[in-house]
Amino acid sequence: MFWGTQGAALAGVWGGVVLGVTVGIGPAVRCGVVPNLAVATALTAVQLARSVGTPVRLMAFLKDAHDNNLLRATGPVYQFRHSRLRERPAGRPR
Repeated sequence: MFWGTQGAALAGVWGGVVLGVTVGIGPAVRCGVVPNLAVATALTAVQLARSVGTPVRLMAFLKDAHDNNLLRATGPVYQFRHSRLRERPAGRPR
């Protein structure tokens, strides 16, 4: 009888720990990771790189293209300098 009670108490404690960790991870991730703008930006950059093929460090890529006079900055928007690049959409064969 003693081992049954002790086993039940131990199972209850471990069950509570496992349930607490399992239930606590979801809100911890939502509250700790998602509102962090740097993590959200990094995850978005990786997602865009995998799905569309954009460079992971997109702003560095755009700055480099701007420094090499391929792009011009008009307010918050980058535009191609050359009309041939503007007329030819990406992904379309010649």
